[in-house]
Amino acid sequence: MNSAQHDFNETQAKNDADKADLNKAESEKNQAATDVKDAQEKYNHQKRNEASANQISSAKAEFESAQKAYEETLSEYKTLVSEKGQADSKAKEAK
Repeated sequence: MNSAQHDFNETQAKNDADKADLNKAESEKNQAATDVKDAQEKYNHQKRNEASANQISSAKAEFESAQKAYEETLSEYKTLVSEKGQADSKAKEAK
């Protein structure tokens, strides 16, 4: 009985050790899966940020283009107003 009890205890200890190893391996596997998921989310987030940066850059370029067009139009408008003012002035002088 003593020998059987000893064999049982050894088997139980080995099973406990195996179970602990399996639990540790499962925990490491789960952590690795979490790390992969986190890395994928970070990558996706960075891709979105890059897209946002591209959109911002595109919007900035559109703004700068529109601003330049506005400045050119404003310059042309001022020139026309000035010419109109000079024409009116000459017309008054002619009277």
